[in-house]
Amino acid sequence: LRHVSWVIRDGTVSSIPVSSTIKLTAVNDVPSINLDSNNSGGNAPHYNTSFNEGNSPVWLVDTDVLITDPDNTTLTNITVHITNPQDGAPEVLAVNTTGTDLNAVVSGNILIITGLAPISDYIQVLETLTYSNSNPSAGERIIEIMVNDGTAVSAPVESRIMVTALNNPPILTLDADDSGGNAPEYHSDYI
Repeated sequence: LRHVSWVIRDGTVSSIPVSSTIKLTAVNDVPSINLDSNNSGGNAPHYNTSFNEGNSPVWLVDTDVLITDPDNTTLTNITVHITNPQDGAPEVLAVNTTGTDLNAVVSGNILIITGLAPISDYIQVLETLTYSNSNPSAGERIIEIMVNDGTAVSAPVESRIMVTALNNPPILTLDADDSGGNAPEYHSDYI
């Protein structure tokens, strides 16, 4: 509660003081996330990258990723979601939680990082977020990321990945069920 006293003056005489009571109600502010806080990629708060088949996993955030929350110093989870998966199981999201008390669980195209922990721990883990694909089809992937302070969830931000696939040569297997014991080769004796 705040108490305010009011007095009005006309230059000569002052009024009788009047008091007002103001009740302030705190509201939880929504956390926010910026995948490229210095906007080096020109698309902040989002991030753009590319992935080429056969290469190492790619980072999904810039080195200056930033999470802010005006009224909380901790978070409860981050959700990372491939919104347009095209290749199923070969598409992999991964993080490293070493050095924190956070846990990461992947279920299909969703990665959830959980644990009541300081924002700095979440940033540390988010800096290790990668995408890989062992058998990609070409095209863009959109990865949506949201942070949660236990009461409110941030607006989603996107990491967009342009995936380049190789034209892999076909493989001919003459003994697909390996009945001859030498797959992919096949031997036959004619008498």
